[in-house]
Amino acid sequence: MCAALSPIFWVPYCKLQCSYRVCLLNTVSSGLHLQLYLHIAGFLVQEESIDRQENTGTSKQSIPGQTINIYTKSWSNPNFIPDKGQTSINSIDNEAIYKVLQPYIPQITQIVKDNRNQDEFNKLYPNQPTNKEPMLQWIFFRKYAPTAQRNSLKHHVDTNINTVNIELSNDYVGGGLFIIKQFSSNNSIANEYYEEKSGYEWINTIKRVNTSDIIFPELHAGDAIFYDYSVRHGVAPIESGIRYSMAFFYDWVKESLDVDIRSYLSDIELDFVLVYEAELGREKFSMLFEKITTEIITYEACEGDIIHVYKSGTNELVTKIEIKRDQHYYKISDETESDPNEFGIKLHNQLDIDLDIVLSYDAAQQRKVWKDLYLDVTPDEEIIYHAYDGDILQVFIAKTDEEVAKLVINRDQYLYPIQQGQMKDTAGDSEEL
Repeated sequence: MCAALSPIFWVPYCKLQCSYRVCLLNTVSSGLHLQLYLHIAGFLVQEESIDRQENTGTSKQSIPGQTINIYTKSWSNPNFIPDKGQTSINSIDNEAIYKVLQPYIPQITQIVKDNRNQDEFNKLYPNQPTNKEPMLQWIFFRKYAPTAQRNSLKHHVDTNINTVNIELSNDYVGGGLFIIKQFSSNNSIANEYYEEKSGYEWINTIKRVNTSDIIFPELHAGDAIFYDYSVRHGVAPIESGIRYSMAFFYDWVKESLDVDIRSYLSDIELDFVLVYEAELGREKFSMLFEKITTEIITYEACEGDIIHVYKSGTNELVTKIEIKRDQHYYKISDETESDPNEFGIKLHNQLDIDLDIVLSYDAAQQRKVWKDLYLDVTPDEEIIYHAYDGDILQVFIAKTDEEVAKLVINRDQYLYPIQQGQMKDTAGDSEEL
């Protein structure tokens, strides 16, 4: 096995020692047919997070992914930073398949440990020992087929440091995993792949042919390919048959965060362009959202990302947004000066009933009030409210005086889920006001 200073390292079936041919080959040899397991388990049809921006604005192109989640490690603190050691929550999503894979996970983990770029790892985790064990975050299967809803995946970089991607099929024709070559000087790729070659209109024209920019690794069932978070890859359309793959994600990279952006410029449409990608530390020009009016858009960002907002279809700059770790909401308006004490929060009705939301204490005026904010808020509806630290909101079943929640607004909290039995948890000492 070779030293892993390159971001890509794949392990051909024929060259692997038996202990590394784990995911498909050992299960088949022991009489357990993994593809049969996949068929029995069934693939969930769910939103593909990579396609989130495709499903916002006037052009809704998102199609569901076909996934079986096997194992997930999440964090009790949504603002998790690895060096701070918050507790983790492990979830086995499919116990039957996990039991088949579990004996082989140590060998998969060893592939990562033997081949990761140690210098890069040390930069991302400066306070961790250099021999730190890779942390498994996610195991999942994917299915691609021309007869299924999902037959391709636009190119992207993963949000974890290292990935082991294992091919599980030999019986499909065309398409499959491809990698966009990086410039050796700075690991970047040609600008055209951020612009006209960034979406499905281009992806779905790709044939399984290596070019000066694109590589289709020659993978057979049981082969593992290893790459890091700088490698841009995707899945070209399968021409016939079915492609199954299995991925192991290790060590979340610079944590991403969901931010909400809302325009209050009701008379113009806006385009949102990413001009600096903090995750990879480079300038770019990538269209995120087009022709947005006043709807709330959600963007999976990294701290330090810079977004330029233009009048749609022009180069007239309206505003710039620099993503900050402690800010989850960004407001676009024509106000010359905004109140620095005002901030945005998100209210989410997680009950199965309509709700009325009332402001009962106005922290800006430091007095009790009774102001209807939102009436008939439907189940699962999300609302952005511009608040002040210390505001108190009372939540009632719609058109009744039956109170279900009392929310004391805190500048350090962005999301306020409205749930049953929330009176004591959220109200704190507010009864004294």
